[in-house]
This record gives sequence, C-alpha cells and structure tokens, in this order.
Amino acid sequence: MKFEISQSSILAAREIVKDKNIINTNKRLHVHNISTFHYVNGEQFIKVYGKDEFLELNEYEYDQSKYRKILRKLIMKILKKDKDPSIYSIPKGSIHFFPQLTENFRQLFTDAGLDLKITNSEENLEVRDWWLNMSEFVRNLIKEKQMESGNDGESKTFEYEQIKLSKLNIKKEPVWESIHDQLLGYDIQSWDKNLNKIFIESKASSKANGEFNFSRYAWTSAKKEKNNYYIYVWIKKETSPRIIDFEELSEYLLEFDKIIEKNSFWKNLKIIPKGKN
Repeated sequence: MKFEISQSSILAAREIVKDKNIINTNKRLHVHNISTFHYVNGEQFIKVYGKDEFLELNEYEYDQSKYRKILRKLIMKILKKDKDPSIYSIPKGSIHFFPQLTENFRQLFTDAGLDLKITNSEENLEVRDWWLNMSEFVRNLIKEKQMESGNDGESKTFEYEQIKLSKLNIKKEPVWESIHDQLLGYDIQSWDKNLNKIFIESKASSKANGEFNFSRYAWTSAKKEKNNYYIYVWIKKETSPRIIDFEELSEYLLEFDKIIEKNSFWKNLKIIPKGKN
C-alpha cells in the first residue's frame, strides 16, 4: 500500500477535520487542490491516527511553539503505531534514523523541531525528552522481540539449520545475526549444501494459510542476496518450515517494488504463500 506521510497529507487532514465535505467541494470547484492537499492520504491519516491532533494543529496554527509540540506528539503516535523497522535505529541516534526516512516524512521532523540541537531552552529539553521516550519504546520492542524469539520462528530456524548442517556433514554453524542487528533484513546466516552462505528471514504464522508480514528492509536485503535469500515460515505447530526462495518471493513483491522510491512510504506487507513445499 502506498501511504505517503508528508506535510501536504497532514495539511489535507487538517482541512478535512474542518469540513468533511471539502473533497467533494474541491472536485467541483478546485480540482488542483485535490493534488495539492493529498486528500486521499489525509482521509487515511484521520482513519488510522484519529482526528484529535489535527484539530489541535488547527487550533494552534499561529502559535509556533504549541503547533510544533502537537506535531511532535502526532509523529510519535505514527511511529509507535506503525512500528516501521526504521525505528530500530533510533537508539543509535537521530543521524542514523533520519537517512532511512523519505524526504517528505523527514520534512515533518524539521517542522516539529526534532532536528534541533539540544541546549537548555524549554523546547530543546522537550525535544530531548521526545527522543528519549522513543528510544526507550524501541528498546522495549527489541527486548520483547528477543524474549519472543523462541515463539516467532527464529529459534526454530536456528535449530533447524543446526540439524540440517549436521546431516549434510558440514562443519559450520549458523549465526543468529538479528540478535545484534534488527535492520539486516534477515535473522539467520547459514550455509547450503554447496557451502554457499544463505540468509534466512524467519516468520511465524498463527494462520493455516501461512500469512505473514514482510518489510521493505527485508525486501532490500532479499534483492541484494537474490538466490541466497530464503524465508522460513513456521505455520502453527508444523515441525518443518514452509521455505520460500527468492524466485517465489519476487512473484509476491514485484507489484510493490515500485513503491520503494525516494518519496514513498512502504509499511509491512502481508504475504500469503501459495501452495506448499
């Protein structure tokens, strides 16, 4: 799904909470405003994140300090609700986080004053607290992911690869990479029967059809490693994974590949594997 998070989308949402009929009005009178205000994205913003912050942004439109504070609250709500993989770099510092954002989304951080240097002013200290809050949120997410790894498929994949390598009489061990880096786009690095390195993203699915979420970071990694990239989907209580190779994965992702553009935002995508191994 293409869902742009931008200055114009927020402006559109602000206009919609003022007048929910504005889209139809502009269709009749000012067609160019449809593009300018990105009303489709604005409607989606209100649906996903609620209208409270947009009403407040309108109320304090001419009070820069309060406006920026409300915008920071909205950005935090977006990041915490979406849990896009980019946030895992926040504890490392904003200079590691910002390059992963689209140009349009990055502009909102500037508008909210989130790229200000931290001094002793009241707003600067609020910005400091904002980053500390987000860093703590992300660290807790990482802890949860590590604690749940035995259930989410990573430990199963790690054990599966240990057994596989032993049966193939390969004197090598798989490496659990995601423990140290959540942004690699894969969890386990192992070996195939020809001693080629392979990179495995682990997924656990509680649904019989094997449905799972797949991120743009994982897709970027898959395109880099190509035929050495695999997804192991652990479906319910199955004792072996549904293995998806790069060729099959490409069939699911081709229509979304064009979304990975400079000014586009790609959340996790849902994939339902076809057939069985």
